[in-house]
Amino acid sequence: HRRGGAALAGGASSPPQAAKCVRTILRIQKYVLLEKSEGFGMSNVHVCLDEALGWLSGRLVEIEIEDGKQVKFSADASEEVFGVYFTGEGNSCKIPNGAVKAVCKIGQRDCCIFLSAGADGFNCEKFNSPMVRMLLDRLAKGTMRASRIGNCALLGRKKREAAAA
Repeated sequence: HRRGGAALAGGASSPPQAAKCVRTILRIQKYVLLEKSEGFGMSNVHVCLDEALGWLSGRLVEIEIEDGKQVKFSADASEEVFGVYFTGEGNSCKIPNGAVKAVCKIGQRDCCIFLSAGADGFNCEKFNSPMVRMLLDRLAKGTMRASRIGNCALLGRKKREAAAA
């Protein structure tokens, strides 16, 4: 139940879906941009790297440097971790009821910082890029009660079951 990052052309690392869409790196003033291999468009390297490192937070990480041209960050394949799935259309991951206490440690001193509660139950926000940055920043500033960076892995996306008509 693990998923690591994938190397991007020219030397950063990001979640696997990003690797297939990148061709070259362009430097424009102070920004480093990745040019798409198909169609028109670019991505800011900082955003991709920030997302990848957020996804890898709390995990054992392997770092490879290849010929001084490429750096690859990936989750250590030997580490056994709890896996979660994106559900619905957003980037929150539904947490099964039994895992909320055992894995996320709700109500305990070392509760996971990525645990959130909503109308439909508990979610993991580790793979919700805007949320993960805000939560990690709050932890660093000491403005939250939760204290543990969870080491869960993303297993993919599950479709929501259709409601009975």
